[in-house]
Amino acid sequence: MREGPNVRRKFDGGRVQLRLGDWQVDGIAVRPSLAETGVFDDGIDDAQALWGIYAVGDTLPGLPFDTSFDLYYLGYENEAASYDQGTAHELRHTFGARLWVERGGWDWNWELISQFGRFGGGDIRAWSIASETGYQWQLPWAPRLGCRPTLPAAMTI
Repeated sequence: MREGPNVRRKFDGGRVQLRLGDWQVDGIAVRPSLAETGVFDDGIDDAQALWGIYAVGDTLPGLPFDTSFDLYYLGYENEAASYDQGTAHELRHTFGARLWVERGGWDWNWELISQFGRFGGGDIRAWSIASETGYQWQLPWAPRLGCRPTLPAAMTI
């Protein structure tokens, strides 16, 4: 089991960064490290892998204001994933798109995510629509009023 959600995990792998016009594109391929008690002796967990590509566009053409746009794909594999259903091979593919803007005190951040894959003999299908929209006043303490509705993911395993 992994420690609490606020404890970072360490990964070994590689990252490639490209700049294509107004786009920043990052590719990763990593595996989690196995923490050992000695010094400089951590191993690699060959049973798990994470890979993907993340692209960020500074502006999205055709809109009346500067809108940033992200597109991404993440793949994840675990040869011995454990859930309530048991322990089995897990393979997930996640695709996402995000629009975000800050303009004249207003900000919004909208994201759509789709995930599919397999756990043992079962299919994984999940999705999420999330948004955060707000306004920040230019006053002392910079008060901000925001709304963050999220549609929960639907998943079958």
